[in-house]
Amino acid sequence: MFSVAIKEQRKRDLAAISIALLIHLLILGAFFLSGLIFFNDVEEYRGPVLVKLGRADAPDEVTDTMPKVPESTEEEQSNTVEESPESTDEVKTGNPQETIKPDESKNENAVEMPVSEEETGDRGKSETSSEESQTESSTVNEETSTTEAEEPVTVTKGSEEGNAWETTYEASPGIVGRSFGDEIYQYMPIPQFVEKAVFDSIKDDPDLINRTADKKRSILFRYYDLFGDEYLLKDQIQPQYDERPQIWSILAEGGYNLKDPEYKQVVPSLRPLIITFTVGIGSEETFLNNVQVYKSSGNSEVDEAVIYGFQKAIFSNSSDTPVKGRFTYRFE
Repeated sequence: MFSVAIKEQRKRDLAAISIALLIHLLILGAFFLSGLIFFNDVEEYRGPVLVKLGRADAPDEVTDTMPKVPESTEEEQSNTVEESPESTDEVKTGNPQETIKPDESKNENAVEMPVSEEETGDRGKSETSSEESQTESSTVNEETSTTEAEEPVTVTKGSEEGNAWETTYEASPGIVGRSFGDEIYQYMPIPQFVEKAVFDSIKDDPDLINRTADKKRSILFRYYDLFGDEYLLKDQIQPQYDERPQIWSILAEGGYNLKDPEYKQVVPSLRPLIITFTVGIGSEETFLNNVQVYKSSGNSEVDEAVIYGFQKAIFSNSSDTPVKGRFTYRFE
């Protein structure tokens, strides 16, 4: 019995030792696996990083200097000398068969560059072509200037009560013309407000019996009513174009400022009005065709008044064809 108990005790000891060894092996294996699977955090590092490229025996030190170039052997130097040109004074051109040498009689830095026949020929052609192009361009300019000079143009200018006008005809002077009747400003819209002092300043005309101050005022009373210290245009209705010159004349006699009338006191201010037209054929009296507003003044009522006054004049054209023209009226 004793021997059996000893044997059992030994089995238990071996089993305990085996279990202890197994536990230690498991612990060691766990540490080993944790080192392979998990990443180790590296602290932040500032500074140069050494990377080895090429040879494994490269030095670990970081230097700012470049490595020295290995000295060439005598055989390499001899091969280099044989391949270099014999003289550095020779200059090679684009043609491999040509070599240019400096002239010893000239300056040391001067190099004579002879040109082949092909290059000379090309240069000659280019110079010739440039001369020909200059000749052609000058001929074209002369023809253009001659054509422009031959184009007949007639320009007439004038002014009236602070306004200016300019007429341009596509014809020689004396071929076409315009005789003026009433001035254009007299067909402009009459003012809606007139100071009472203007009516009171109207006087008799001693040379004309029918031009008394009362008769002049009676004409204005057809269009104006007194309202306080000024006269107002009735119903703000403009009179007919042919009635306006007489009204403007009476207002001017009473001291109304024709250079700064009410129709100019608009915002924005009036722009130059440009009218295009065609003068028909007629040596003494003719008519206008294709009268159109090329650029408006900004006020259609003013545009129509200028066109009406412009067409009231008498036009003449002694040529065999209609003549185009342009009329510009500026409000100064």
